[in-house]
Amino acid sequence: MRITTALIVLLLFSLDFRSQIDPDDLPGLVTWLRADSVSLSAGAVDTIFDLSASGNHAVESDPALMPLWIESDPEIAGNPTVRFDGVNDGLSLNTAVNVGHVFLVADYEAEVFDDFDGLLTAQSGGAGLIMFQGDQGSTQLFAGGYFGADIQNNGVFTNDFAPLENYHVYGGSKEVPTSTTLRLAKNRNFTSGRFWQGDICELIIYEAPLTSEEEQGVLDYIYLRYGAQVVLPDDLIIEEGFCDTLLAAAPGFSSYDWSTGSDSSSTLISSSGIYTLTVQDVFGSESSDSIEVLYPGNFIDPFTLCAGSDSLWDTGLDDPQYNLTWNVPNSGPSLLIQDGGDYQVQVVDGEGCIYESDTVQVTLDTYPITTTLGPDTQLCAGNEIALISGADSTVSYLWDDASELPSLEVLTSDEYYVEATNINACVAYDTILVTILGEAPLAIFGYSNTCFNEQVQFVDNSIAPDGAVIDEFLWQFGDGGESILDNPTYQYAATDTFLVSLFITTDQGCSDAIEQQVVISPLPQAEFSNGPLCHQQEVLFEDVSVVESGVIQDIEWLFNGVQTFTGPIVSFIYDDPGDFDIRLIVETQAGCRDTISETLTVNGTPTSSFEAETVCLGNPTVFTADPDESLSGPVNQFFWDFGGATSIFETTTYTIPNTGPNEVSLTVTSALGCVDDTTAVVFVADDPEVGFEYGLSCVDQPVQFADTSILFPGDSVLAYTWFFANIEGSTDSTPSYTFENPGIFDVSLNVETTAGCEGQFETQIQIAPLPISSFSMIPNIGSPPFTPEFENFSEGASDYVWTLDFGQQNFDSIPNHTFTDSGLVNVSLEVFNEAGCSDISSQPIFLTEPLVDLVLLDMEYIIVEDFLYPILSIRNLGNYDLEEFTIEIEFTEGPLVQEQWTGLLPRNGAILYTMSAGVYFEESLPFFCVRLIPPDQRVDQEPANNELCQEIGTVGEEVYMIGPYPNPVSDKLSFTLINLGNQELMAQIVDMSGRVIVDRQLTNSGELVQAYEMDLSALDNGRYLLRLNIGLETQVFKLQVLDD
Repeated sequence: MRITTALIVLLLFSLDFRSQIDPDDLPGLVTWLRADSVSLSAGAVDTIFDLSASGNHAVESDPALMPLWIESDPEIAGNPTVRFDGVNDGLSLNTAVNVGHVFLVADYEAEVFDDFDGLLTAQSGGAGLIMFQGDQGSTQLFAGGYFGADIQNNGVFTNDFAPLENYHVYGGSKEVPTSTTLRLAKNRNFTSGRFWQGDICELIIYEAPLTSEEEQGVLDYIYLRYGAQVVLPDDLIIEEGFCDTLLAAAPGFSSYDWSTGSDSSSTLISSSGIYTLTVQDVFGSESSDSIEVLYPGNFIDPFTLCAGSDSLWDTGLDDPQYNLTWNVPNSGPSLLIQDGGDYQVQVVDGEGCIYESDTVQVTLDTYPITTTLGPDTQLCAGNEIALISGADSTVSYLWDDASELPSLEVLTSDEYYVEATNINACVAYDTILVTILGEAPLAIFGYSNTCFNEQVQFVDNSIAPDGAVIDEFLWQFGDGGESILDNPTYQYAATDTFLVSLFITTDQGCSDAIEQQVVISPLPQAEFSNGPLCHQQEVLFEDVSVVESGVIQDIEWLFNGVQTFTGPIVSFIYDDPGDFDIRLIVETQAGCRDTISETLTVNGTPTSSFEAETVCLGNPTVFTADPDESLSGPVNQFFWDFGGATSIFETTTYTIPNTGPNEVSLTVTSALGCVDDTTAVVFVADDPEVGFEYGLSCVDQPVQFADTSILFPGDSVLAYTWFFANIEGSTDSTPSYTFENPGIFDVSLNVETTAGCEGQFETQIQIAPLPISSFSMIPNIGSPPFTPEFENFSEGASDYVWTLDFGQQNFDSIPNHTFTDSGLVNVSLEVFNEAGCSDISSQPIFLTEPLVDLVLLDMEYIIVEDFLYPILSIRNLGNYDLEEFTIEIEFTEGPLVQEQWTGLLPRNGAILYTMSAGVYFEESLPFFCVRLIPPDQRVDQEPANNELCQEIGTVGEEVYMIGPYPNPVSDKLSFTLINLGNQELMAQIVDMSGRVIVDRQLTNSGELVQAYEMDLSALDNGRYLLRLNIGLETQVFKLQVLDD
């Protein structure tokens, strides 16, 4: 179409100026990132600055990973945005915040998510810290994350964000927020291909959930900033001309819908009218507005013209620039219409633009000339007059007595007048002359039994005037049947609405008539339908009864002859399978009834159930149907609903895309059509968050470890594998391990779950050395009250615990303690280092009067170069350890010699001692004596056993033996041989029956004095013989073996 003059109407879109807030007007704002507050590096974004007070900026230092900055995007009202490439772009926020309520404005540049692409996730942690992440192959977000199902798309609860290419406000809130550090446009695992591909222009985070009013305020802020609503200008009046007009809207909306049918931003018009534009902004919000455009001239619509009248069509285009051409003989700007027909005008303006009016169809209404009361007539008083033509279209009456009813009762002879108006406001006028013959009766009748195939009873209820008798009746039943009885019965051959007339005449010749519609109603046909007849299932019964006309209004059900229900649809549950009776009775509004009775067979219902194990995310779950068929017979149909996928196999597999509880439904159908369904929660686990704790860690002591791993709900541990110092060490949940050396060691735990998930945790632990406990008490014997002197020789200790008499404890490094009771007290010292490692040692202290009992058991001697060296066997039978005593040697004629012995001779202990200093002697001396003198001038308990005397002879070839001792013996037996020479030596222990118990070859070193020791701790208590085979000589000694 040629546009000779174009009037361009620019429809500016404007924002909805509701009450606006800024995000920082609300409390709890912890993050506010916006694409107009960035730092750029070579056109790429290295920082989006936080506009809140938290300083939680989004940053990236690697130029290869930085997103692009787009200065203006027309889809969001020309605001800037940050564009992520979906390959490796992303930003990390630098501060941990409580994530209570999130608003994020973003789009995605694909129809579905390519992978599990991250939009907003935590920098560490499991699936529970995923805020917004795409669900591969769909337009939905992952529903098993931080917000669960409470995800909003533009303020509406849904996790479906189709179409993804549009900008959306991704929203979510959490009642109990978690503090975490976030990342933008990255999957939580940095998995290749799981980065956001699209634009992000704003992120707003509050530390706690907002109220609904606050939430709407933030959404209004976003819509106000990035969205738009259309507002058209005031109505347009075109003063002159008929050239086409272009209505155009500004860009920025995602869709346009004009009332002209145009879906572009503009539309071309050429006639007056009201034009409406509906637009959709980037967030999918619709807005509409209308504009009325008025061209010059008056162009009328089709109308009805009453016969006998006319109508003037005045176009008002009397300006000389307009040239009008009518389709009927006429000239000028107006047309007088006096008859029905089609009328049209063509207008050419001064610019040559042409406007052709719509064809105006004028319909001629003949009501004024065809409506009549009929010819003049004779009537009885009380009869009525009415229109005999035109009554069907008449909407109002006005009689000459001012009444407005469709008929007029006449009582006297006269001329009567009526003015009638029809639905087109056409008016008809008529008169009639009525002559009264007498008084008319009043015709009235009633009827009953109007159901098909029933005899209808008609009853005359007419009223005759005083002095008159109704003696003639004529019934016309509307189907051609008639009767002259006063109260006839009549059976109709069909259902329909019949116009029944009763004509009555009195004996005076006056008559009256009445017409009534009698509806002969059809009988209903009772019928019902039902769902599968299965026991313990709700069976729906629906009335499907039919009736040719009318309405079924009463429906009654009877189950098993006792239970009654009403209504078109009822349900009934059969407790058991078997045969059961049912009856349905239906009745129409006309009172017509029908009944149906049947015996139904109710089948057994299967019980739906299935088995499925928990698996790890990404692994298929095997679902196995396990229905109970004991009452139903075989199940031959299976339908699985996985909430997005289905299956019809008895055993099937499906990879559930979401972690956590997922509802799965199984519907089973038996061969007889009985159906049961069940819904169960199937868990999909994620990798466990592996961790462990450990107790005191000391060298050479077991370190106790305990698993603290957090598993996904519904999952359990299948196997533990511990590595201690990089060596596999245990498969227990709470193992212990002993480190043989101090230092720092790697410890790791691998956990495998029954769902097939795996996780690992590794750390280093410090193994501390043990302290060494050592002390002395000097002296270690005494009479109470007794205060010994303590010395602490412990090494590597920082804390001390002394346990003294009566369980008393002391925590000093060196205690000062007085023992107050007699007896043997075991004093212990437990020491601890700073790592908590410990060591303990103990010593006895004797709290009694010290008793000395030295025993000189035996003595020998040797002579070397005229010097005599006594060899003494000495035993301490006193009650405390001896550290010194005096040995005194006395010859028959010679000096008295003393030697001081020092060392440790424990109580009940024995020694073999060769005196260190020889004593010169003469061969003429016959013997010598040796005495043991207790220390500290103490008195020996048995002085008689302190001394032995020995005859002095010449040392020859004879072998001498000192011992054996101790005797009785409990463990080690000692003896000494002198002058053994180079002879072989065999020692045997023989029991009293002569059986050899111990047989041992002894080594001969060739020295003059040789000491030997035998371990007899394994022998039973009793008497034995020590047999020494020395060369060819045998010596035998008696022994007594006793336990300590």
